[in-house]
Amino acid sequence: VKYLDVTEVGRVPKGEFVNRARSIGVTGQVAALFAELDVDKKGFITLQDLYPEVSKITKQFFTCVQETYGTIEEAWRKAFDVTKRKVVGKKEFAKGCEAIGFEGNSEKLFSLLKPEAGRTFLELSDLGRHAAATVKAPELPSITPEDFRKMLKRQCGEVEAAWRQSLDPPEVGRVRRGEFNDRTRAMGITGNVAALFTDLDVDRKGFITLQDVDPEVKWITKQFFKCVQETHGTIEEGWPKAF
Repeated sequence: VKYLDVTEVGRVPKGEFVNRARSIGVTGQVAALFAELDVDKKGFITLQDLYPEVSKITKQFFTCVQETYGTIEEAWRKAFDVTKRKVVGKKEFAKGCEAIGFEGNSEKLFSLLKPEAGRTFLELSDLGRHAAATVKAPELPSITPEDFRKMLKRQCGEVEAAWRQSLDPPEVGRVRRGEFNDRTRAMGITGNVAALFTDLDVDRKGFITLQDVDPEVKWITKQFFKCVQETHGTIEEGWPKAF
């Protein structure tokens, strides 16, 4: 990308390929090499033609970016560069990949996106270079938390039932962004679910709980544990004596 697709349009015609390949020291039959790479006779080559494995993993990554935040700039700010340092190391990048629901090899992707082998960090511009072939996500209708609760009640009767049956079927008590995106879409919910998740995750934990989805549940559970504390001190003490 750095040397061949310098204009970041996602494709390199034959003439440009020949000139740029020679400029980086490639000798021999460069035109013949282009013909071998351009197996579909398109008149240009893409990253897919040059390195299918890299193309596949980067496409998966940018698809996740699209589905969760819409643009790479938005994903960079909210999922990767959360400390606002303008650079992201390998561990931060892995956490960002988890936040957008990318299930591929984040360590390998990190190495592929680096412009120089010795680099230990990524910048937004490094991701931008590889996003050239990504189609910008369409504008999605917004969903407010209240709208979401109404949708859940229509489908399952109660928010709690929808949480157990559709949002948190493994019953771990929390749902991360990528899981939330996948599960809400599986329920047939359309719209900007990425923005909805952000609205629900007010504490910026990186996951949501039933209490985040339904404030009423939060109030009831808070009142319950307050009563337990006031009467028995701990839930362990209260369980055998009161329940």
